[in-house]
Amino acid sequence: MGQDIRYGPKYRRLFAETLPRFQLLEIEPIFKEIGYSPDTPLRVFDVGANTGTWSLALLQHSAPWIGTIHMFEPMPGNRNKIKELMQDGLFGDHKDQVTINGFALSDKAGKVEINFENDVTGFASIDSKLVHLPMRNQALDRTLTVETQRLDDYCEANGIEEIDILKIDVEGHELAVLKGAERMFAEGRIRVVAYEIGPHQMSRRDFYKDFFEFFEGHGYANYRYREAGWKPALIPAYMSSLEKFDQVCMRMAIAPEDRRISVKDGLTSFVRKATKRT
Repeated sequence: MGQDIRYGPKYRRLFAETLPRFQLLEIEPIFKEIGYSPDTPLRVFDVGANTGTWSLALLQHSAPWIGTIHMFEPMPGNRNKIKELMQDGLFGDHKDQVTINGFALSDKAGKVEINFENDVTGFASIDSKLVHLPMRNQALDRTLTVETQRLDDYCEANGIEEIDILKIDVEGHELAVLKGAERMFAEGRIRVVAYEIGPHQMSRRDFYKDFFEFFEGHGYANYRYREAGWKPALIPAYMSSLEKFDQVCMRMAIAPEDRRISVKDGLTSFVRKATKRT
């Protein structure tokens, strides 16, 4: 019997380190806050999918409750890595649930230049030519023209009426992605958003205050999330100490229509808006 590919040299670190870290710090906290309904598979948008590891971690964590995953990754080298994971069988029978989109989401449709340093990259940025890391700066000295679309337009074109989990990690372009989904937010059709903030927001002069007010304006509750020294916790009001320009962390926003109705075996269920699932 051949060795399980997950334990071989190619994927050992992915399964031993990367996926467990995502599951513990980013995915499990989402499920603890919003719960799930086994009768209604979750629809997930992975914006800034990179090499697909976050979505793979999600499936490893809760595959029976995941319906479809829509990935958005404009970098060809990263998309090739996603396809390689699939070809190697790591998505298993779930690969047919995944749609890979080769464009970026933004606040307007069109074409933009994206900055990057390597063909396979975790730093590609529409808004910055420099990545501010804790102990050094990384220059993004290569460019590529990529397509942008609005999330609202994508959902309308594909008959998508509700998103259960919207994860955004786009190196400083997060607020633009949110502004491209104004209709979906105004109608409460996005249940939970997990997004990254940090030094990369400086290039656009975006502040956490902008994110907080965006979500508060739509009735969403704001949470600390994957931040050093903090477990997920409700943020009842904006404070300047919440700004983060020296480190990367994540925040979460939860839609107002989610209401806890029961707790059984440590799992929370919620009332869900009755919408068509496609």
